[in-house]
Amino acid sequence: MVPTQGIRTLRELSVGDEADLFLLLAAKESGTTRAGEPFWLLTFRDGTGDIEVAVWINSPWFAACQKEWKVGD
Repeated sequence: MVPTQGIRTLRELSVGDEADLFLLLAAKESGTTRAGEPFWLLTFRDGTGDIEVAVWINSPWFAACQKEWKVGD
């Protein structure tokens, strides 16, 4: 993985990249794994496209996602 600098768009990313982005939270749905664990399925969007992201219960972002992240932000 190559470190990046500056703000990038979704279209500029490849699998495994890390980057700073400005994105809209376009959709947020709760789900449950086959093992009964909760997760969130999110759709983020910018002017170049959409990306779906799963936030699992053991993620450091799970609590913030559940309580703070709102569609439209």
